Amino acid sequence: MAAKRAAAFALGILLPLANSLTIEGMLGAPRRSTANVNPSGKLALFSSTSYNWDTKKSSTTWQVLDVASGKTKEAPFGSEVSEIVWIGDTDTSILYINGTNDNIAGGVTLYTADLGAKKFSPSLVASLEAPFQGLKAAQTKSGDINFVVNALARWDDGSAYNSELATSPATSGRVYDSNYIRHWDVYIASERYAIFSGPGTSESKLYC
Repeated sequence: MAAKRAAAFALGILLPLANSLTIEGMLGAPRRSTANVNPSGKLALFSSTSYNWDTKKSSTTWQVLDVASGKTKEAPFGSEVSEIVWIGDTDTSILYINGTNDNIAGGVTLYTADLGAKKFSPSLVASLEAPFQGLKAAQTKSGDINFVVNALARWDDGSAYNSELATSPATSGRVYDSNYIRHWDVYIASERYAIFSGPGTSESKLYC
């Protein structure tokens, strides 16, 4: 009898909540990434993406989580930041990819900053000529930061491929030397992903 009363009580609480859920509400609810915890384990960064049905657009914000208290606050950067790693002189130092490049169309930029500083003042590390991703970094004993990223590379010289700077062919024809020319509905291109590495200095040059 007690179990039936408990079940009825639970249904009475949950049914109004279930009735208030809509498809639009579920699809527009924030989608949060995995928390990226800093070396001390005190702070974590995660992104939150929401869809706005009025503007028909998605927006992404970055949040800083205080692990001990569970409280969050908005990070001093927005959706232009695509990837972040905790690395640098302090436990709150970060290295991140900014998905825009004012000087190179289709390129990205690499910045370093300290989230623990009184004023957020990012410093440019590198201006990269292609849409690099997959940022990984390590700090040497001397304090230098080396990083690796990946991007599509040209088949002929191995340089990073940037579709916005590539010359459009005069024809849509393709020449293949293999029977495997298409994966599902996408024709196989000549570019392949490659790993590039570089030093975290203002004069960074990437090597494949």
